[in-house]
Amino acid sequence: MINQTVLADYRAHGVACVPQVLSSHWIERLAKATDVALTSIPEDAEIYEGSREAPLSYGELQVWKRLSPFREAIFEGSLARLAARAMDSSSARFFYDQLLVKEPGSTRRTPWHQDIPYWRVSGRQICSIWLALDIIPGNAALEFVRGSHVWEEHNPQHFLDASPYEGTGLAALPDIETARKDYDIASFDLAPGDALIFQGAIVHGAPPAGEAARRRAWSTRWLGDDAIFAEKQGERAFPADVTDLEHGKPYAGPDYPLIHRGN
Repeated sequence: MINQTVLADYRAHGVACVPQVLSSHWIERLAKATDVALTSIPEDAEIYEGSREAPLSYGELQVWKRLSPFREAIFEGSLARLAARAMDSSSARFFYDQLLVKEPGSTRRTPWHQDIPYWRVSGRQICSIWLALDIIPGNAALEFVRGSHVWEEHNPQHFLDASPYEGTGLAALPDIETARKDYDIASFDLAPGDALIFQGAIVHGAPPAGEAARRRAWSTRWLGDDAIFAEKQGERAFPADVTDLEHGKPYAGPDYPLIHRGN
C-alpha cells in the first residue's frame, strides 16, 4: 500500500499521495455517514461558508465519537499502519479526526496554514491522512508547499475570520497566495479511496470546491513514537479540554487510542 517512492516523497517533501488506502466498501460507508452527519449538525461544528441549514463549507471535529462508520474505520482499517510506516514509527496513536465538506458553489478558500501550531503537541512523527470520498481534481484538493515541513512553526489563524491566534509568540506565515510563483506548490488528482498523507508542520491550504464538484474528505491525525503532549503559550485549538495529559509525556487514554504497534 505504501512503496518506496511514496515514502521518499513523504520524507523529502512532507506530503505523498497514496492510492486506494481503503476499499470501496469502506468508502461507500464513510460517504453515506458523511451525508448523515450533515443532516444532524452538532452545535460545535464549524460552518465556514453558507448557513447551518445549507452549509457550503463545513468542518466537524471528533466525528468518530458520533458516527460508528468513522470509528470502525479507525480501529479496523489500515490507516494506522499506513501512518506508522510513513512516520517511520513503531506505533501509531489516533489523535483526532475531522470531517471536511465543500459543496458546489463554495467560493471561500481554506487559508494557508500549518497544523502543529494549532495543537498542544510536539514531535516530528505526527501526520494526517486526508481521505477523498469523492472524485476530487487537483484544482479543488488540498495544496501543499513542498518542503515546508522543515520550516519553523508560524502563528495559526482562525478560519472563520482570518484573525491571528493571540499570545503564541510565533511569527505570521508568509503570504503564500499572493506570491505563489515563489513556492513549490503541489496538488493531486484524487479518486474516492485515495489519500494524501502529510507531515503535521507542512504548509497547506485549499481552494473552493468550484461550481461543478462536491468535495467530501475525512482527515485522521496520527501520533508516532516521539509525539508528546506539550503545553504551549498563548491560544491553541486542540485539545481544548485537557484532563489527564501531562506536559512532556505521550498522549494516552481512551480519547487517544493506540491503534498500531509493530512487532
